[in-house]
Amino acid sequence: MTKSAQKLKKQIIALDHEDRQEILRFLLDLQEFTLRPVEGDEWLAELERRDAEVEAGRMGEKPAKEVLADLRRRRRNESRRPHT
Repeated sequence: MTKSAQKLKKQIIALDHEDRQEILRFLLDLQEFTLRPVEGDEWLAELERRDAEVEAGRMGEKPAKEVLADLRRRRRNESRRPHT
């Protein structure tokens, strides 16, 4: 890690909870835009694979509302952990 990154990390740790949360949201949003884009054919192949898994009884179904709630809960829990 560079010295400037270490310095920034110390500054972030010194912030109050709300400011750290805002920075975390910013970084997560930034990360979503910098991930490798997935082509339509890749999504279709993944959806077909998962559909076959559900149809074969090897994978259960879960409503999107529950999946999103789980992801939000995980994000909140991860943001509460102290980072070193």
